[in-house]
Amino acid sequence: MSFWDASAVIPLCIREPGLSDEMWGLMREQSLVVAWWGTPVELASVLMQQVRLGTITLEAAQRAMDVVEKLRDAWAEIVASRGCYFRALHVTRHHELPVASVMQLAAALTWVKPRPPDKYAFVSLDPKLREAAALEGFRILPEKLPPVRRYVPGSAGPLRTIT
Repeated sequence: MSFWDASAVIPLCIREPGLSDEMWGLMREQSLVVAWWGTPVELASVLMQQVRLGTITLEAAQRAMDVVEKLRDAWAEIVASRGCYFRALHVTRHHELPVASVMQLAAALTWVKPRPPDKYAFVSLDPKLREAAALEGFRILPEKLPPVRRYVPGSAGPLRTIT
């Protein structure tokens, strides 16, 4: 069972050589995939940013969103709730993250509470979010970050490299 943030879902929707296959393999290993209800919106934002920058076509973005909708049919979704709100406030007090990442981690904490997070995986390719999730007690997947990513939620450009 694992929680997937937007950065981990992007390679499932847009082909990233080597990484997409690894992430699809990781997803197939999970008995349950959980995501925040805002993940599709975050993904749509990334995709449309790439369309505006000219790195993908509108048709490619639509195909990617079709994949997102199929994934939504298969995953369990954490919706906005009072508990998620209070966990988001907790995350803002303890971790320096952008608001979308705060909400991702708050949703993951809502999913596992009151159980200990160390029994569950948090799947992310965002270094800061991975670190925060680990500090909250989650097992982090994939174990190693890929050296280069093409499409990164929150990035200012089309080819942001994370090393």
